[in-house]
Amino acid sequence: MKKIPLLILVITLFTANIFAMPGFESFIQDNSGEYVYYKDNTFTRESYIGILYYDDSTLQLRYAAPKSKKDNLPEKQIALLVSIDPEKDYLEMTGERILTTILPNKEDTDIVNYLHDILYEFHSRRSKEEVISKRDYSVSQDYPQFGDNVSITYDASVPIFNIKEIINGNGEKVFQLATFGQLTSSQDQSFDKFYGFPEESSTISTNLNILPQIKSKKNKGLKNHKVHYDKQTLVLDENWEQKMENFWLLGDDSMITLSQIPAMTQDRIKNEIFLLRKFFQSRDYSYVDLLSAEISYAERKYQYKLTSRVFQSDSETYVWTVKLLTSLQPKKGFIAENSTAFNYFAISTYQQAYEENPAYFDKIVKNYKSN
Repeated sequence: MKKIPLLILVITLFTANIFAMPGFESFIQDNSGEYVYYKDNTFTRESYIGILYYDDSTLQLRYAAPKSKKDNLPEKQIALLVSIDPEKDYLEMTGERILTTILPNKEDTDIVNYLHDILYEFHSRRSKEEVISKRDYSVSQDYPQFGDNVSITYDASVPIFNIKEIINGNGEKVFQLATFGQLTSSQDQSFDKFYGFPEESSTISTNLNILPQIKSKKNKGLKNHKVHYDKQTLVLDENWEQKMENFWLLGDDSMITLSQIPAMTQDRIKNEIFLLRKFFQSRDYSYVDLLSAEISYAERKYQYKLTSRVFQSDSETYVWTVKLLTSLQPKKGFIAENSTAFNYFAISTYQQAYEENPAYFDKIVKNYKSN
């Protein structure tokens, strides 16, 4: 039986061309095509600020607001392509091209200026910090644009400026990480097409074929059996069909993958943060909702648990995902100073299918074992 080659993408991304922003050093260097979006709560309507990293001399800035039926507001975007001098140790813009229509009014002019301010301020504040090599590192700063005394949280897994969120003096999240991703080609318009995360009620899956079978057989004693792959064990029932050595399908509604991820670098911390970035990364018009995503770490298992929902914009559906990364230690009870490989488990399920029977899918995750 064939094995699904999941790790080619991760390895390719790790060895792709990498660049550096002027003025500071990144713990995980950025690749061409990486981008980040923030939900900006300082606007009166739902709004997002995006930054796309082409290379060390070219960035795109974008303001995006989805259509609002409630307030009778149309979809809106403003995008700028800016060039900077990579030889300077500070940010100096050397050119700019407006990529979208700019109306001759104060609102659009203010947004353009605001995008400029975000770029300069983020670069200036990030440049004052040392190499950020951890997650959830917070500093207090005076930032009048966001309410004077604020707390800025940095995270090494977040691309470009490593900024995760900004909280004002009242404890309100005025600027929040929404999603980040990687373009796959020059034709990939994932960055340009992002307008946030729509309400789930408007994103109904039409592929829920296996749920009636689960429910109809639930009280008739479905047979469970253990499946194994590379010292990993799952308990699945007869509804699951094995398609490859490490790949199972539950009709059109859910899929499971098992694999093993080699160490990408000998630095254990860098290796783990790099993998967290890659496995939370949006790709191919599928956007990981980081506003609701969760990361937990079970120290006794040496295991990361990544839970998120993913909006697939082409089909307007949500997918519930859980990924488990279990470190392969040299011996039980010893956390290696150098990097180790990980056993990898992932389950992806249409959101509606998951909500119909969450205990069914949660049990599969709970019963997973990495030996």
